Amino acid sequence: MPFDTNKTYWTVHEVADYASQVIGLHTTASSLRTLITRGGGPKYHKFGRMVRYTREAVDEWLASRLSPEKSNSLDKGSNNA
Repeated sequence: MPFDTNKTYWTVHEVADYASQVIGLHTTASSLRTLITRGGGPKYHKFGRMVRYTREAVDEWLASRLSPEKSNSLDKGSNNA
């Protein structure tokens, strides 16, 4: 796969800041490092020993953690009309 010079690659610290400041999901660089080894985090690339993320991968991961819209606490998130 060729290197895409049009993409910005983020560090674990930049992903943690983005998730916390922009989305409001408190996460840390340490938590992201744990997810690298255990799974469940955003897809990433490795450049040697360095882990880097694309915004698309981070946004996809954040969206996957979001529950369906609810109208109240009893709503299971189904399409109730």
